[in-house]
Amino acid sequence: SSTGEERWRSRVTSEVLAPPANNGDVVVVQTQDDRLIGLDASTGNRRWIYENTPAVLTLRGTGAPIATNRLAVAGLSTGKVVA
Repeated sequence: SSTGEERWRSRVTSEVLAPPANNGDVVVVQTQDDRLIGLDASTGNRRWIYENTPAVLTLRGTGAPIATNRLAVAGLSTGKVVA
């Protein structure tokens, strides 16, 4: 929103420690429990979710995902990069 007014709110599975990625259509968030979640940019409804089993020992924090008009890319706690 150009005014800073909240348009929608969505629950995710755990903390989001990195800024979300937004391609205008989908907002992509990466959660601390190694999930990548695509939310509809207009409504906040979940469009898709990628689930990964987190590494046994991790540092607190994640890198920010990247979203283009065709895909989302993120690095996971296991060292994998998914697209």
